[in-house]
Amino acid sequence: VKKTRHSLLDHFLQALRQLPTKQDSSDAAASLIACVMALESYNIQLPRTDDDNDDSTMTNSNSALKKNEASESIRLLANAPTPMRIAVSLSLLQYAEKLMSSICSQSANSVELHSGSKLKVNISEVALLALVGPNSDEERKQLTSYSEYTGDQKRSILYLTVSLLQTVRDATSTPSAKKLVRKSQGNDVDLCLRLWQELMQTHVNALRAHSKLIANDVLEDFEKRFWVAATTATSACLENLQNILPVPHFLASVSSTLSEDSVDDYIRKKTIRLLSERVAEVNSDSPEALLFLEAVPELVSQVCVARPKITDETSLVSYRRAIVMQQGALIAIESFARSLYPPTDDSKLAKKASDAFIP
Repeated sequence: VKKTRHSLLDHFLQALRQLPTKQDSSDAAASLIACVMALESYNIQLPRTDDDNDDSTMTNSNSALKKNEASESIRLLANAPTPMRIAVSLSLLQYAEKLMSSICSQSANSVELHSGSKLKVNISEVALLALVGPNSDEERKQLTSYSEYTGDQKRSILYLTVSLLQTVRDATSTPSAKKLVRKSQGNDVDLCLRLWQELMQTHVNALRAHSKLIANDVLEDFEKRFWVAATTATSACLENLQNILPVPHFLASVSSTLSEDSVDDYIRKKTIRLLSERVAEVNSDSPEALLFLEAVPELVSQVCVARPKITDETSLVSYRRAIVMQQGALIAIESFARSLYPPTDDSKLAKKASDAFIP
């Protein structure tokens, strides 16, 4: 039966690759993989042994479920061509982000979010598969908010979310995926940058939600494990991508993030930190050094941002955030100076570095 199921799913995925456009193929493949993962997540509601009662399925990669069942969706994604794998990873990440939003929301219709594509299954349908499985329509109508789920349903939806994130992490860490990202051009560049930016947003949202829920002391032990696993997975994804994105594309994304006034402070702070980490690996005599030097004015502008006046508790919080942002930018500038300023002054790079670092 298992061999037959594998064969059917493989043939189905192969058929989806023949759709008219790459976008159609990746949307349909993402839908298939997300639904398979949702059914796998539903299966953890089935009767468990005493060994499973510690909720370790949330983070324990050695559990029987992860080894035998979750490998189905991972195997499907591994069989997809590398360009499709990146596009599917972006869609899976978007599913995970919407699920995390619904987990944090108290609204009963918080998962009624539309995908925007006819070939991409709505997140509400994916969530329903994880909650009630392939059951009758009558039972499927009983979907409520996360706070009203049963304990087993909560485990299923959390397991699905963290599995989506971990699958994205695994998909972006394969040698073929790394090679594609490093040598990406045209539409592939846009796709990789979108994935990096979405990862940044998802990671920041996960950190913020975890911090807020911990502060309110409203989490069960298995929910605490979920948020730790979620932030760990998104952090690993970010680290993978930021290390392999071509320098021009990485810096263009950083510049866009830092120059946009509407960008969240958490994202801005994380971007500066990633930039600081990346420049530490650059040699002052490499061609990349000149590109990084062009980012110094962006960092200086973060230091020069005016701090808000303190008039109440809210403005005090904003004031402290501004100080933290300025400190982060100064640390990054120090890292730039250590890595990029050449050891001798008789070079074109020394002049360019002086122009960048000395007002």
